[in-house]
Amino acid sequence: MLHALKHNCCSHPILKVLAFAYVALNATSSNASESNAVAIANNPNIHVMGRSLINAYEGDAKSDSPSEVIKMSYPGVTLLFNALAKRVTLTARSNSGRGRIDVVIDGEFSHTLDISKELNTYPITYSETVARHQVQLVNRSESWQSINELHSLTLEQGALASPPKLPSRNILVVGDSVSCGAAVSRGAQCDTKINGHDARSSYGYKLGEKLDANVHLVCFGGRGIIRSWNENPDDIQAPAFFEKSLPFENIDAPWDHAQYQPEAVIVSLGTNDFNPGIPDRRKFVSAYVQFVQRIAQVHPKAMIMITEGAMLNNGVPERQNKTVVQGYLSEVVEQANVDSLVYEKANHYPGDSCDPHPTAKQHEKMAQDLEQSLRQRLNW
Repeated sequence: MLHALKHNCCSHPILKVLAFAYVALNATSSNASESNAVAIANNPNIHVMGRSLINAYEGDAKSDSPSEVIKMSYPGVTLLFNALAKRVTLTARSNSGRGRIDVVIDGEFSHTLDISKELNTYPITYSETVARHQVQLVNRSESWQSINELHSLTLEQGALASPPKLPSRNILVVGDSVSCGAAVSRGAQCDTKINGHDARSSYGYKLGEKLDANVHLVCFGGRGIIRSWNENPDDIQAPAFFEKSLPFENIDAPWDHAQYQPEAVIVSLGTNDFNPGIPDRRKFVSAYVQFVQRIAQVHPKAMIMITEGAMLNNGVPERQNKTVVQGYLSEVVEQANVDSLVYEKANHYPGDSCDPHPTAKQHEKMAQDLEQSLRQRLNW
């Protein structure tokens, strides 16, 4: 598996000249007579897969400033486009200065962009002559890590072509840090913080690749059905952020569910609810029942699969978390009165000595588990 590289690394063939291009970027792009700046928001030649928010541009207006920008926070949100140009750059910023975006060129991982608070320009592709490339820009960050604001693409001696065709299948994954790909690419250096988060290596993203399906990851680390891992009363929980394009209480960003109708909705929650102790059965089951009924309301044609996730186990004799949550989820199915609702028991994947979150190899196995089940249940 290819892991993220800093944007000044040069392992991908395109990056052999990217380092020079990046250094010379500001000096050349402003003088390039054949540069073509295109706004990202509402661009018919750019597919945006995943939840995002289109906002009016806020900042010092320049001649090439877009009137609207795209903001994204959920991991795995992907921009997909075809570019026929000598060079492509991205203009973007992060509200926290900790945003990270993976660049995939012609199906192969190229490099990772570290997005700063200041509005900057970042290299995407560079060729010595005009070349055609299919480009994916994938939000690598965890939801809480950054709101990335994408402004425009600049193409030297070229333009965007018609976008690639998207898969016909749609999957929606609702979950916590595991579903977001938290610490999945920590590697031998045990980097469980910013660099270790990797949406493309998450089980949901991999599942989409295996099933040739679009995937929306709607997830937030540390959150649950009724409470967070630390019981912070101010935290937004899954039933609330399910309704939003950006998962923050203080941002007015309602999501229009009609924009994306999945054939399968996978809900993997409960780990954080059980972290402070076993939650009250009635309260947990009731909230979960209301949540799946809401999902069925906005996605009436979808199979809804609930699962307890990979981290819960019965490791402590006095707290049989996995056994208890399995009983709770069985009750949810019984009480919800939703014909499309199923419960899929999850295998336990214990992480490693570095971190209890599943490793990249374990995420691959999780995706395989779900692939087999979805193929059987949906006849895919």
